[in-house]
Amino acid sequence: MKKILLVDDEQSFLQILDIALSKYFETYTATGVREAIDILKQNAIDLICSDLYMRDGTGVDLLQEVKKNHRNIPFILLSGSDYNLDIKMAEHYGAIFIPKGEFDLIHQIVTFADNNKKPTE
Repeated sequence: MKKILLVDDEQSFLQILDIALSKYFETYTATGVREAIDILKQNAIDLICSDLYMRDGTGVDLLQEVKKNHRNIPFILLSGSDYNLDIKMAEHYGAIFIPKGEFDLIHQIVTFADNNKKPTE
């Protein structure tokens, strides 16, 4: 079973993601960048799904840390906004962007994990 790291400082959203995705993956959860880095040091993770804006940093900060350590872990950035700048930032750093409000968010995450590419609409 693939291992997915879910990172979000909004506890209720993190819990919903964890419950929904634990049917498909072995899930790990973190409420911020520092906690996520600690989990990555201790576990072999297959996919990271992170909020873009958090209290102790951004999903881009986490993505840069992952890349700095020469890890090529597929990365999904989530945000409550779907500003074009956020989308371009995600793509620039090698992640895909999915708005949190997508009606098929769980399906998109599972499909990306299976195919390592964002499902076409």
